[in-house]
Amino acid sequence: MKLIAERLLNSQLYQSKLQKLCSYEADRIYCRHDLAHFREVGRIAGVVARENKLVFSQDLIDTCALLHDMGRVEQYESGISHEKASVAFAREILLYLGCEEDYICTVCDAIAHHSRRYEIKKRYGDAKKLTELGEILSYGDHFSRKCYKCQAARKCKWPSSEKIDREYYGGTNENRK
Repeated sequence: MKLIAERLLNSQLYQSKLQKLCSYEADRIYCRHDLAHFREVGRIAGVVARENKLVFSQDLIDTCALLHDMGRVEQYESGISHEKASVAFAREILLYLGCEEDYICTVCDAIAHHSRRYEIKKRYGDAKKLTELGEILSYGDHFSRKCYKCQAARKCKWPSSEKIDREYYGGTNENRK
């Protein structure tokens, strides 16, 4: 059986929503919410999960990463919170794909908690303390940003204390020098 993340990516419903999101953000000068962002979020969250010996499969992490910002379409269209809209879309598409309710709830819970804002730079050393799927998804989401080389950094609404100042490869200090 194909992995859920792969089935999700191959779904016309997902591709249609992703295309719409990308069209809304085509002229965005800040970080875009596109497939490259989603994959980087999944990669970083997966590294943190493995380093912390967490039991989340990479497929589950990738599924969460692929869905975590899809509600931005509704945010653009009607001003609804992207977290709530992303949860609703995740539920809809995972039901469509035939996923079990427990799996859907796990994904939706992680997505609902992915936008919690923390003092980002303090989190460089806190990766080893993360235990929840929503925490590692949030961590991957924040550290996927390349603020240190962004042309729009001065116009960005993120406080400088939250801007990422170097490339991030994983949860260990050796990877962040």
